[in-house]
Parts: sequence; structure tokens; C-alpha cells
Amino acid sequence: MKARPTSFVGFLSRLGVKLEPGQLAFWAVAVDGVDPCDLSGEARELARGEIFSCERISPEARAAAVVATVKGAGVGFSYAGGLYMLYAALTGDHDGAPGEVRPALVCAPDMRLMRQVVRFALGAAQSERSIRSRLENVTADGFTLRREDGRLSGVEGKPATAGGRATRGARWVAALLDEAAFFKDADSGIVNDADIFGSVGPRNRGITLIGSTPWSESGLLWSFYTQNYGKPTNAIAAKLRTEVARTDPKVLAYVQRERERDPENCAREHDCEFLPRGSAAFFDPEAVDACIVGAA
Repeated sequence: MKARPTSFVGFLSRLGVKLEPGQLAFWAVAVDGVDPCDLSGEARELARGEIFSCERISPEARAAAVVATVKGAGVGFSYAGGLYMLYAALTGDHDGAPGEVRPALVCAPDMRLMRQVVRFALGAAQSERSIRSRLENVTADGFTLRREDGRLSGVEGKPATAGGRATRGARWVAALLDEAAFFKDADSGIVNDADIFGSVGPRNRGITLIGSTPWSESGLLWSFYTQNYGKPTNAIAAKLRTEVARTDPKVLAYVQRERERDPENCAREHDCEFLPRGSAAFFDPEAVDACIVGAA
């Protein structure tokens, strides 16, 4: 790509990626700085209505550079999120020392999911000749590229680890925390999404995308979503249901079959409804708290 694209949506178009109205509405507002009311046609109505449930994104929410997204299955978030990491690697704010590699970060609950997103970014880079020629190092967990300004960037994948160990010590041009509602330490099973976010935030010069199929009414995604959906203040919050992001008749028919087969699972996987607090655990946390007697 000889000319720097003016927007991520434009970048996707140059890669030949076609966005459906709901997908266009989400990415234009979430990362390109467009307000829902400034879109046009169906994308405008979807953004103003269910996806963001507001007319404009406040300057404070934009400045926070956090996008918390509750997403349905099959909406293309991981795929486009991987491509956004590539876009950020090529165009993001890189003020590091000479020779410093400052990549975009992909973090996921396990190596399989993380590498899948990295492969999305790498596949896009290799498919475009002007980007492919900039690749300098490719591994299973990421790649390095030399930007037009001569700086080194790329996309690097890390697993979710206790205390955010894996995501410390580096600086990033953007970050994607994918399936963040399922960030758990493999040894203890304790959700550590807040620790990972805390390790990434101070080291990230760009946007932090937090996206996940919902789980229980607790954790980082739930907190950002409930605080900001429809009233963005310290983050941009979005709900991207499968039937809002997709118009493919086969996808819609599948969702309808799932709704009839397993309504509860469909409500979570496709309608973006969180499980009531405690329903994902053996004991309700509030019931446990009520049973605790302080030591004398």
C-alpha cells in the first residue's frame, strides 16, 4: 500500500474485505473516530440504536482509548481485530528508541486462539505485496515488519497469564484482548482479566480492544460495558449481536435453530446476554460472603 489509508475501514476496503452494515458501523465508530450520528443509511441506525445506543462518543471516552465489546458468535470480531492490529503496526504511534520493536499485541485465553488471530493479521500482510515486502521475521506467535518511517513494528501474540506476566516489559502500538471474559490462570482458574489489562494499559500507545462472548456478570468486560454502554465516559462500549452484525441468510437461519434448540445458550452465544452473577460457579459469591464469619 503506497499511500497510508486514512481510516481502518478504508484499509479493509483496500484489502478487499467487505463489511456488512453492522460491522462497518462498529469499526467506524470504535476505531476510526466517527460518531454514530455521522454515519449514513443502515449503518447509522444500527450504531445509534443497538450497537452503541448513543448519538455521539464523548471526548473523554475517546481519550480513554478503550473499546469494550460484548460480541456474538460469528460477527467477525477476531478476524477484523487481527487486521486492526496489522493496521496499527503500520500506522500507529511509535515513538520508541532507535531499533526498538514496538508491535501490536494480541492476547487470548490460550495459544490456539491467540495464534489464530495472529494468522489473520499475517495472512493479510502476506496477501498485499507492499506489506509483504516489509516483513522481516515471522514466527508462530507473531511477525516483525519495517514501516515506511523505518521503525520496527509488527504483531505479537501472548497468552493470558497470571498477573499479566506475559504482557509486561514491552510497549505496544495497540492491543487486542480477545475473549477476555475467559482470561483465567491455568493453575488456579482465577479470572485475571484486570491484571492483564493493568499490565497492558500503561504500555500501550494506541487503542485497547477488549472483546468477548459474555460470561458471568463480573470482571473487566462486564464492568466497562455496564458503566459505558449508551453513556460512554471512560470507555466506548458496544453490543454486537450476531443478528445485528450479520445478514447472511445461512447465519441467521442457524441462529434461529439454536434459539429453538437451546435458548439459554443462544442468549449468551448470539444475543450477548451475560449469565447472572454466580451462575457460572458452584456457589453464588454473595451466598458465600453471607456465610463468612469474621475471626474473633
